[in-house]
Amino acid sequence: MRDVAIIVNPRSAGGKTARRWNRLRPAVEERLGKVEVRFTEAPGHAAELARELARRGHSLIVGVGGDGTYNEIANGLLEAEAA
Repeated sequence: MRDVAIIVNPRSAGGKTARRWNRLRPAVEERLGKVEVRFTEAPGHAAELARELARRGHSLIVGVGGDGTYNEIANGLLEAEAA
């Protein structure tokens, strides 16, 4: 199985994402096995987490959040690739 990491922005959708993630996590882990889950704590944190996870060799990084979260993750992955 892939080395999967998930970046969750618990504040997206007015905080609904955190509650939804708590309900979804068991189904995700049933399908993917154990995953590393990291929660964002501030603006820009998703990019930082994506860079760190990519550099550590995760083969699949999934975002759970909104447009801003996905944008940060994409930028973080591009920065990790450039380094």
